[in-house]
Amino acid sequence: VDVGNPDRYEIRAYRADGALARIVRRPVAREPLTHGELHRMEADELASVDARGKERLQAAWRDAPAPSLKPAFGAIHTDQNGNLWVEHVKVVRDDPGTADVFDAMGRLLGSVALPPGLQVTRIGPDYVMGICRDDMDLEHVRVYRLRKPAAPPI
Repeated sequence: VDVGNPDRYEIRAYRADGALARIVRRPVAREPLTHGELHRMEADELASVDARGKERLQAAWRDAPAPSLKPAFGAIHTDQNGNLWVEHVKVVRDDPGTADVFDAMGRLLGSVALPPGLQVTRIGPDYVMGICRDDMDLEHVRVYRLRKPAAPPI
């Protein structure tokens, strides 16, 4: 199980027996969250609910305090090889994404660009699978091949 606190870039991975397996940290300056970004977030959420849900959601947006900073990271995933994928923060789901990939020891392997709107559901050794929504808000499963850089000669 991977657990993180979005106030800082720190993710702790626990084994099934509850033992701590690794801690991944990165020095990341949290970015300010602008009023324009807040409005984009609100509009994106409101577009995904029915009329009854809209009223409740609008009330929640009106009554909740607005954060001044973006979280330090977005969604976190573990691939089939035990690598940890830490997504950068996206303002709305249709924004293009990026994920930092760490090996089982917590070493940064690199960053991967993710297609706009992809909600990652599974990561294999050579693919990323997820759900994208079309203009009518219908879900479509997408699979993207990973192109890994060749290992440098020894």
